Amino acid sequence: MYKTQSDASPTLLYLFFLFLVALPCFLATYFSRDRSNRKNLLKALLWSVFASTGAAVLVAGSLFALFAYLMSPTRIDHAQEPLTVEQARHLKCPIPLPDSARHVQFAQFDSFRTWEILVRFEASVEICQRHAQAVMDEQTRLTNQPHYPLQLFPLEKTPLPEIRDALGPQPWFDCERVTHGITTFVPHGLQTGGSLQFWIDEERGVFYCKITD
Repeated sequence: MYKTQSDASPTLLYLFFLFLVALPCFLATYFSRDRSNRKNLLKALLWSVFASTGAAVLVAGSLFALFAYLMSPTRIDHAQEPLTVEQARHLKCPIPLPDSARHVQFAQFDSFRTWEILVRFEASVEICQRHAQAVMDEQTRLTNQPHYPLQLFPLEKTPLPEIRDALGPQPWFDCERVTHGITTFVPHGLQTGGSLQFWIDEERGVFYCKITD
């Protein structure tokens, strides 16, 4: 990628100082007849090089550590055993839960480049239907966006297993078992910071929520 004029200006100023100011001063002192000045100058230059190298290594190491910290992913997985709603709230489930939710399971992946949330719980069909809007309202509140009314649509075909994103295969998030239910999808950037998808199994009373960036 080519440098723009603003990118090149600091480099040009540095080269100007180095070759037109610092270098002539160094040569003039070095070739002077006063050997003590030359010796002192060399000593100062050696210390300067040592200090500059140490500072450069320290700064580079700090930047690398910061970059590694930002790039390291965070994974939260509370899906091995179903939780009560109280347990899930205590473990900071990433979406609000209805009081009557049962067998709550959730997982979350968060890194510098991507994030993903999967949540599954069981409740009555009516509560599951209403709760999709509650989750949407919470997302718009977090992103300071206006209210967005969801439209739930009858499921036309069985969903595919969710194995394509950051969390990978999650057998407990078995939305592919939904044969009679409703769904909706809110694309990325529409009222929220990411995309939302809901599946509601109207035969088993199961709520599925997926949020990605």
